[in-house]
Amino acid sequence: MEAARLHHQTIYIERERNELVARRLSAEQINAVFEGKYRIFSREKGSFQCGCCGERVVMVLYQDKAIFRHYSSERCAGERNYATYLAGRETQRETAIKQSAGKEALHLAFMQANRSGHYRVEEGYLFKKELKAVPDFIVTFQDGEQWAIDYIVTLRGDNAFRKRIDNRLRGYREHGLQPLFLIDAGYMALQGERSISFNHSESRMVVPKNDYSRAWETYIAGQQLDWELFERYFGTKDVSVQSLLYMDVEKGMGQLTRFLQLSDKWGELLFAPCEMPLDQLLAVDEKLLRESGRYSFSLFSDEEPFLLHDFTDELEVRLRRFEEENERRAMEQEAARRARPSKVVKPVYEEIDKLHELLLRCQASPNRPLYPSLEPNLAKAEALIALYLEGGEEAEACYKSAFSILMNISYPLLGE
Repeated sequence: MEAARLHHQTIYIERERNELVARRLSAEQINAVFEGKYRIFSREKGSFQCGCCGERVVMVLYQDKAIFRHYSSERCAGERNYATYLAGRETQRETAIKQSAGKEALHLAFMQANRSGHYRVEEGYLFKKELKAVPDFIVTFQDGEQWAIDYIVTLRGDNAFRKRIDNRLRGYREHGLQPLFLIDAGYMALQGERSISFNHSESRMVVPKNDYSRAWETYIAGQQLDWELFERYFGTKDVSVQSLLYMDVEKGMGQLTRFLQLSDKWGELLFAPCEMPLDQLLAVDEKLLRESGRYSFSLFSDEEPFLLHDFTDELEVRLRRFEEENERRAMEQEAARRARPSKVVKPVYEEIDKLHELLLRCQASPNRPLYPSLEPNLAKAEALIALYLEGGEEAEACYKSAFSILMNISYPLLGE
């Protein structure tokens, strides 16, 4: 293990080693420093204690690392957790370095954020019970509630990675741990001013709900909106507010995003991503503590109460524009149909209105940005419907082609 208790303090020996490496000391010089500083406590005095089980541990020095190991042959849960933790760490040099830097940034942020001593921070592997997946840190608040903190330096969209996250979350729940993921900022994907994209794994890493996200849900759901139009615009009537937390390791900053989750891959931002110092995000919400006695991190922006009205005012404008655009397109197509009367005495198909409605729904789908390859098909379907309305010998073929295109693309765009 990389940490041990010495009297009333915790010695993070690998962290100290990294600092010496940064000062360009050789392996022999580093080991000499540790021998002079800690040898007597490790060997002669037997003063180092395991932070998990309290038993004696000794310092072990290698050429490339420094650890503590139990003095007796018995293994505690912390030692088994440490082996599990190492097995889950990044192995590629570049990502391993970044992961270590992210963990160090979080360690410093916790020290600065917790000056009032509202919680205790420990290495995740020092948890008193054996874990199937071990977090970077475990935070224990004064009321006993515990949070598992993870920095995600690698994010993938495949099923194997999703199952790993699911298993991690299941293990946390079994031990009553509240998960908090900080995802590397390089994975934040925004489309335009309002859209945020995430994959199946990322959507499982949402920030636990707090009073601020619930306040957004209550406020939006209570507005006098045209909810039928809301459903056509977003594809759902549900008001589900979620949040994702990203971390810029180089800046030492967190980026909080809060959004309406409209599918498992897309959301509508409630406000621009809010960049804040990590120690501000990881400080205890003092207002919540005073008013309710509950503990939580300050996972909110101070400006959020003032942004509620801005969002719904802008939303009403966007819904009106969306409705006006649909009406304009419908009027243009009707005008084109009337201007060029069909040469066919009887319409080829009586379902043209339904087909036209399907076209409009596909064009208005919030999933369009996720499937740029479908844009040519949408344009082609619209042109074919316009040709059908003109009538003529090719009208039937135009209808059939438009029908076929829209049936093929309606599933990814509309889920039907």
